[in-house]
Amino acid sequence: ESFAADLSHELKNPVAAIRAAAEVLDEGALAEPEEAARFVKRIREATGRIEALLEELLSLARIESRGVEGGEEFDVVHVARTIADSYAARGSIEIEAKVDEVRVRGGRRWISRAIDNLVKNAVVHGTGRKPVRVVVDTGETSVSVSVINDGSIAPHIRKRLFRRFVTSRGERGGTGLGLAIVRAVAEAHSGSVEVMERDSEVEFRLVLPKGSLQ
Repeated sequence: ESFAADLSHELKNPVAAIRAAAEVLDEGALAEPEEAARFVKRIREATGRIEALLEELLSLARIESRGVEGGEEFDVVHVARTIADSYAARGSIEIEAKVDEVRVRGGRRWISRAIDNLVKNAVVHGTGRKPVRVVVDTGETSVSVSVINDGSIAPHIRKRLFRRFVTSRGERGGTGLGLAIVRAVAEAHSGSVEVMERDSEVEFRLVLPKGSLQ
């Protein structure tokens, strides 16, 4: 019931925007090219938000219901470096690997998705005054990937960050499902994810078990 209520709430605004724009077009705006273009743009933006929301929901439902199907051992340092490099054009990204290689076992695509979501979150919410840092470290039985950005977390969402549809950037296209997917991926791999704040920094830490070949 809670999920249905949340989904209904999230869909209400883009659906209402599409309906309102269509009504204005139907009432005569089609005859005015500039006005028509403005309302068509609104329809496209709202449609894009619905598509993004449904795509993220399907991903979340898939990992929560099926878990990780199959799996392989792979180097998470290489994955983290590749993701960090892909964001270099959007801002300063630094990666610090305490080891040259460390392997985890699981769904490479899912773990890559989780790390990517954390980096994207840091790039969007960071102040930009300091580089986003990606730190890969290892313990006896686990591997941690930390993503650290300069900034803070709004108190009203601090305790709800990993729940569905919690976002502070809905007006910019955020679905509020990125961190929920990170949590689901961590749990599906018998791992965890946590968030810490200190000295105007926010750190998200994804912890995963080491692969059996370590």
